[in-house]
Amino acid sequence: MGSIIISLSTALFGALGFLFVNGPKANRGLWPKTIAVASGVSAAVSVYFGYLLYQAVMEMGSLQINFPNFPAITWARQCQFIAFMLAVVFFGDFAIDTFFLEDKGAS
Repeated sequence: MGSIIISLSTALFGALGFLFVNGPKANRGLWPKTIAVASGVSAAVSVYFGYLLYQAVMEMGSLQINFPNFPAITWARQCQFIAFMLAVVFFGDFAIDTFFLEDKGAS
């Protein structure tokens, strides 16, 4: 599960960059920029916890421990998922704000 969340977090980085580059050219306020930064930071934290999860699994493999509910794995997996969900919520807010700005500027 960790690798799929890492892939989705990376895709979220790409979508965030796409909206920044191809979004409306109107001057964005402080709130949308803050939400975009929060989304990027949350996605980066999710990738970091994915790295920690991978390291814990590799350590368990080297110690020949076969316990899927090992605390280091459970902790890293939950933190990775929570950080990813925060990134998705922040990105959704930023995307809605971007599309609202685009529709407002078109009329």
